[in-house]
Amino acid sequence: MPPRTRSHSRRPRSLLCDTPPEIITEIFSWLGSSDLWSLCLVNKFLHPIAERALYSSITFKWNYNQQPRIIALLNKLFQRPELFDYITSLTLDGSNDDENRHMPPVAATWHPDVSKYIDHVRTLNTDLTERWVDSIKRGQMDAFAGILLARVTKIRCLSVSGSYLRGNGVIRKIVELKIRGQLPRFERLKVLTYSEPSGFHYDDVPYMFTKAMHLFHIPTITHIAAWMGNPAETFQWPLGEPDLRNLTSLDIEGSRTVTLVGILPLAENLKRLAWRWEYIPKHKGPFMTKVLDLDEIIATFSLVKKTLESLQFRITVHKRKGRLSEEKIDVLGSFGGLRDFNQITDLDVPLACLAGFGDKPQPLDTFIPSGIKTLSLSCGMLLNEAVEWIPIHEGPSDSDIVESVRDLSKNSPTSLPQLQRIRIVDEGDKCFSWKQVDKILEDNPLDHEVTVIRPAFPGSVSNPY
Repeated sequence: MPPRTRSHSRRPRSLLCDTPPEIITEIFSWLGSSDLWSLCLVNKFLHPIAERALYSSITFKWNYNQQPRIIALLNKLFQRPELFDYITSLTLDGSNDDENRHMPPVAATWHPDVSKYIDHVRTLNTDLTERWVDSIKRGQMDAFAGILLARVTKIRCLSVSGSYLRGNGVIRKIVELKIRGQLPRFERLKVLTYSEPSGFHYDDVPYMFTKAMHLFHIPTITHIAAWMGNPAETFQWPLGEPDLRNLTSLDIEGSRTVTLVGILPLAENLKRLAWRWEYIPKHKGPFMTKVLDLDEIIATFSLVKKTLESLQFRITVHKRKGRLSEEKIDVLGSFGGLRDFNQITDLDVPLACLAGFGDKPQPLDTFIPSGIKTLSLSCGMLLNEAVEWIPIHEGPSDSDIVESVRDLSKNSPTSLPQLQRIRIVDEGDKCFSWKQVDKILEDNPLDHEVTVIRPAFPGSVSNPY
């Protein structure tokens, strides 16, 4: 019998081991944490790739029923500090429920693993130290998440929501300290989302506004989404005028034109703008008036007219506590100037802003830019008394809405030759009967694809104040 060759004695190689690492990384990005953990144990080749993927995206949910395992993660990261650089996405997903409910602690007071983090926070020597230490002693999740946030520098995406932005403001302050350079800076951060809790106090709006303005001083940022509010008096930058040439996408809520006029002239490469205009009766700031000036709004949009490709404008009118109907808004001007925005291909605006606030709806295509490909029409203002052609107590007519869309579709070959899709967006105000609208569209199909976007929670309304 001939001797066995060396090649016969080899164990067969896995096809995965012959795949380029960058391809494996892409494949691993679709796997869950348990699968990635198992792959870390397969062999020495897959371990570093799977481990990098395992730590690349971190999410911690904080609500009344969960005690996130943040301390276990911190223990691992502090044992191997190089793992901090693997984190490219951090999501701090907090509860949006009633702020007065007690949030569960994540660790027992003075647990041995906790005391070392208190010592670590003290070595950072910031003006946040004592507040931060006190929160750690009470086992607050935001204090431990703040330790993680303070150490990461390579993340590209950061999302903070709900209870993480509530309370004593540890997370807000840590972000500010990183921007100011008193903690390790964000070196690669591009996408940043601040989603406020639903029950925050409007007395804190000036404080929230100042903290949100700090976000624009991250030089690498390309997308910001935040509830910002308005300044207490005059608009001013907290750290001097920032460089916003990298900013291409902006999504802000709760602000009036005074805020946008301060930001947009510096965003010379902005391609996407989403803005929710709000009227909040309880908030008595100097800019929270009941006047919706459409000419002023178009003038504000014009600051980024040359680069803007996608525009979303929504209106939310909050109710006073005990009132069943919407607050009446005084409307001035029109969306006439919107027609000249030649770069826009994706437009999402209230149907009422195009149809007008007079005694009868106007043709929708009058003010729409000719290059539009996707048009979204929200119905959020159709229950407000400012829309005179719809009696407030009767509600909008399904046929009025569909007839406006039908005329738009009919006229589009000449007025809107690029139009490909129309969306009707119901924001939860029961603007129309879905079944009735579907039936009308079924019986009288349009030339364009028409999609009715229903609210996530049918029948929901704005929070009463």
